[in-house]
Parts: sequence; structure tokens; C-alpha cells
Amino acid sequence: MALSLRFDDLWHAYPKPEHGDEAAPRRSRLALFRQIGWESRVDHPAYENACAIRMSLALIECGIHVDGGEPILAGR
Repeated sequence: MALSLRFDDLWHAYPKPEHGDEAAPRRSRLALFRQIGWESRVDHPAYENACAIRMSLALIECGIHVDGGEPILAGR
């Protein structure tokens, strides 16, 4: 089965920092982690780079099922 996903849709769904917050990655990561119920992990070294988490959320938002990993505890 072919996957049908437009880049524009994925880009729109990708969780981005609030406007003007690009220079504050910890704050934007904290907001992201609060959204999914992972506040306790924001300072854990294994979760310092949240790009894969953001990409997973964007794929889920576009209707793509993502297996494995840690569950979303709150929000979406």
C-alpha cells in the first residue's frame, strides 16, 4: 500500500516553537513535553533533541500510525 503524504501537510502539522522562541530550545521543548505529558523528561539527556518526537507528532497529526516508543500521556 502506497503512503500518500504531502510535504506541505507534514510541515503544517510539525510542532514548531512559538514565534520568536527559536533561540530558546529548552523553553520550546518544555512546552512540547507539557503538551504530551512528559514534563519529567524535559531535562533528561536522552530527550535533549526533540526532533524525532516532533516528527512523530506531525506524522500522527497527518493520520500516519507510528508504532513503538513511549506513549503520549496527555494532549493529542
